[in-house]
Amino acid sequence: FLQFVWSLVMLASMIPMVASSIYKQVALQVQLDPIFVNGWVSLFQFLCGLFLVVPAGYASSPKVTPMDLPQNWAHATECLFAQNDSITLGCHPDDCSQAALWVHLGLLSSV
Repeated sequence: FLQFVWSLVMLASMIPMVASSIYKQVALQVQLDPIFVNGWVSLFQFLCGLFLVVPAGYASSPKVTPMDLPQNWAHATECLFAQNDSITLGCHPDDCSQAALWVHLGLLSSV
């Protein structure tokens, strides 16, 4: 069931991306700086994402409460930059050995 729910979340996450593309196509027919437009779109997506952090945490398995978010972000930073497996037990153990590779490949593919 959760796999289906997360598939729907993934599909819903594409709505701002599509809206961004349509907005850029319409807006760039007028003289606008594309970097300026991308900056505003990025800010909008960031602000919308902040409001979705808490509901996404409650929908995850195991649930992540708002009080756990700073610790999870700290563990994620350790995983990305130090390749430190901070979670070795439980249902989703870390495998940080290739974290930087996959994050940077994802960033490069969206450029």
